[in-house]
Amino acid sequence: MYLALLAMQYAGIIILVLEILCVLYRKSTKLQTILLVVLISTLLNFVGYLFEMQATTQEMALQAVKVIYIGKPFIILFIFIFFIERMGIKTLRFLYPLLGILHLTVSVLVFTCEKHSLYYSSIDYDTEHGLFPHLVLGHSVFYMIYHIMIMVYFVFMFVAGIRFFRRTKDKRERIQIIYLNVIAAVSVIGLLVFFSGVSGGYDTTIPAYLIATILLLVLITRYDLLDALSLVKENVMDEFAEGLLVIDQNDNLLYANSKVQTIFSDLKEGNSEKAKEQLHNLCLTEQKLVFGNNIYEIYEKEIVKDRRLYGKMFVVRDVTESYNYAVELEKQTEIARKANQAKSQFLAKMSHEIWTPINVILGMDEMILRESREEEIRHYAMDVQNSANALLSIINDILDISKIESGKMEIMPVQYELDSMLNDLISMIYVKAKEKNLELEVRVDETLPNGLIGDDVRIRQILLNLLNNSVKYTQKGKITFSVTGHKEENTLFMHFEVRDTGIGMKEEELPKLFAAFERMDESRNRRIEGTGLGMNIVLELLRMMGTKLEVASTYGEGSKFSFDLMQEIYMDKPIGNLNERSRELYRTYTYKAAFIAPQAKILLVDDNDVNRKVFCNLLRETQIGIDDVDSGFACLEKVRQQSYDMIFMDHMMPDMNGVETFRRMQETEHKCKDIPVIILTANAIAGAKEYYLKEGFADYLSKPINSRKLEDMLQKYLPEHLVWAAGAPEDQNAGIASVSAGEPGKTERNRQERGADLPDLEEFDWEAAKQYFEDTGLLRQTIRDIYMSMDADMEQLQNRFAVFTAGGAGDERQKALENYRILVHAVKSNMAMVGAVLLSKLARLLEAAALQGNIPRIERMHPVFMEEMQAHKQRMEVFAFDGKSAAHGGKRETDAVEILVTLDFLKESLGNMEYDAADELMEKLASFYYEEEIGKKMDLLKGQIFNLQTEEALATIQEIAAGLS
Repeated sequence: MYLALLAMQYAGIIILVLEILCVLYRKSTKLQTILLVVLISTLLNFVGYLFEMQATTQEMALQAVKVIYIGKPFIILFIFIFFIERMGIKTLRFLYPLLGILHLTVSVLVFTCEKHSLYYSSIDYDTEHGLFPHLVLGHSVFYMIYHIMIMVYFVFMFVAGIRFFRRTKDKRERIQIIYLNVIAAVSVIGLLVFFSGVSGGYDTTIPAYLIATILLLVLITRYDLLDALSLVKENVMDEFAEGLLVIDQNDNLLYANSKVQTIFSDLKEGNSEKAKEQLHNLCLTEQKLVFGNNIYEIYEKEIVKDRRLYGKMFVVRDVTESYNYAVELEKQTEIARKANQAKSQFLAKMSHEIWTPINVILGMDEMILRESREEEIRHYAMDVQNSANALLSIINDILDISKIESGKMEIMPVQYELDSMLNDLISMIYVKAKEKNLELEVRVDETLPNGLIGDDVRIRQILLNLLNNSVKYTQKGKITFSVTGHKEENTLFMHFEVRDTGIGMKEEELPKLFAAFERMDESRNRRIEGTGLGMNIVLELLRMMGTKLEVASTYGEGSKFSFDLMQEIYMDKPIGNLNERSRELYRTYTYKAAFIAPQAKILLVDDNDVNRKVFCNLLRETQIGIDDVDSGFACLEKVRQQSYDMIFMDHMMPDMNGVETFRRMQETEHKCKDIPVIILTANAIAGAKEYYLKEGFADYLSKPINSRKLEDMLQKYLPEHLVWAAGAPEDQNAGIASVSAGEPGKTERNRQERGADLPDLEEFDWEAAKQYFEDTGLLRQTIRDIYMSMDADMEQLQNRFAVFTAGGAGDERQKALENYRILVHAVKSNMAMVGAVLLSKLARLLEAAALQGNIPRIERMHPVFMEEMQAHKQRMEVFAFDGKSAAHGGKRETDAVEILVTLDFLKESLGNMEYDAADELMEKLASFYYEEEIGKKMDLLKGQIFNLQTEEALATIQEIAAGLS
């Protein structure tokens, strides 16, 4: 038995040496140091006990005990410290030094045991009993206290381990706690067996401590505790000013400093799940953490070495000071913004005050120029006109810059024709250049697409500013205006350039170019009119369009201004020779079909009779055969029976809309597979085209339909062999399919009416109508058709209104509301097409309310809308009876609808600081007869607008609207 125990001692020493080498190979960390102390202490314990087992005298055995106690007191101490650190238990700062002193005291007492009896009460050497000769040591009070303290260590470790085990749900964490509890249990068992005396003098704590160290090493190496913490310690200090929480790759808590534990109190109790979850969520949402009066930012950082992820840490940084600074900065910014807004409003109001009398001056001056025959007087009047125009230009610039600064200026993309915009621009600048005997050279790439989508109004304003500037600062030579570009898919990248042979600019003066109220080379240019705001406006508008102005200038030789602009293409037809096209625009317009296609056959699907008649009449001279149906169901039946070359499909139809019909067509067998289907819609908004193309439509056409755009669409999608040039031989017209919506005798009557004057009807804008009808006779016919259908439309609207406002089944109400929306949608399109802008806008408001399900709003507006429809019908009577209806005359009666709509427009104008428009609207309101109370409020409103009391005027408008409602 003795030899077996001796062999075990040698084996234990070898194992401990290997363990020490294994730990030394790891990078130094706090836990690594603790483990190393445990292993070395255990090794000294083993070596000392090996000497004691081989001792032959009491003196030799006592010296061996002294070697044992170099390490033995520190085995237990550092296992205990390892447990405390691993479990993250908060301790008093002086605890570790105090325990260290106590254990060191034990070692000192053993080293001096021959001189006192404080630790050993007696020392004897027994050679007769036990497995081998050994010391028999008496136990003093201090000895007993020390070993009770060791037992307390292990009991604490065991109890705390069970507590942590119950709290955590993590399997990995639970296994680690089991390891630590087994270590404590093995140590306690070894100690108890030794004290029991059954071991025959053999110290059973020796193998117990060996087993404990092996388990401890397995625990650390298996779960990489040393490596993860090693990498952490490379990044942070033990005492970190900011909060720090470290987890391993399995989301187990490794470390949390005092700062984090203060914020997340659960960490002190060993519960880390809530803190980890909250920190992770704050990182994901990029939100700040508020604790007490402090604000913290959370940063997450992965712990990686040699491309291996060991875990991650959360850094909790106090940003209270910077956050408060940012809040204060935001407050000051808001104060500055309001001050700037007040300045802009003041400039706008001041400009309006000047603008009104200037217009009077210009008007009266024009009368002087027309009527006076005295050369000197005319000379004075011309000077007045030039000065007034210059002042008017300054005011308009101030109004524009005020809108930009207040955020009221917006870029509004619309479809426009490039040739028309450029022609207007050239016409305006040509006169000014001619007055100064300057040559104007225009270079426009003939291959540029003519149909673009963008804010042509603002583009024209930018180019006009640049061209005006060049004319102003050029005394002789020429102005060169060029437009080039290249296409990429459906986008045109344009390059605009204005060159002049003017005075140019010095390099140091270039920064002044974009500053408000600055002028280049004041000594040479003091006679040149303007504020210098124009270039500032150009710069801001280009910034809003996502581009910038490039400037190159040589003093005394001239300047070049250029910018690039991206525009969407909606019509790829080349612009061609602009000069020729410009001349064409000035010629007397006579409509002529762009092509004829007598053998082509198309299908029109629209629930509105008037829309179908207008469509067919627009294409009458193209000689295309047209079948028209009034529903999606009828369309499906038609395509099953015969084939067509194209189909035009209205989107908004009751029961089954155009998109649903198209989907059904794709799902069923019919004779029109793979032919282009064009959607007709009033939803000409951003993203509409992409939506329809995604559904599978070939293209879309905005309503009200423009005849030229319709013809362009047909030329694009009809088979080439069916499209003939306009003026083709008459014999080609044989067998032309009839237009189903046409009526006998209408063609001749329309031709007789073409070009005839239109009566001046209240609420009808004929210029707006002519955007859709180049043929006046066709416009008259369309108005007649609408008139004839209005009674039926009003009856249907009233019936559907009664259903969804009366209550009843939800499905029935919803269906009635949807059909009501489709009907007002049709009225909106029809009325816009014939120039009834007010009624069209009312219909648009009702359509929006129906789409939102806002029944209370519909209930308020519907009676007014029906009255206005009836009033429009009466006005249109002159067309229905060829002008024989009674003439409208006398003072205008109170028209609540028109007044309310005008008041809405007035509110918008005041909100946008458009005071000139507000004056015109106020004049319109003043033309009505009012009851006494409303009349007084109208007089008050007129005075408020005259005095630019915007807020008071808005309140009065609200009162008037309430009274009228």
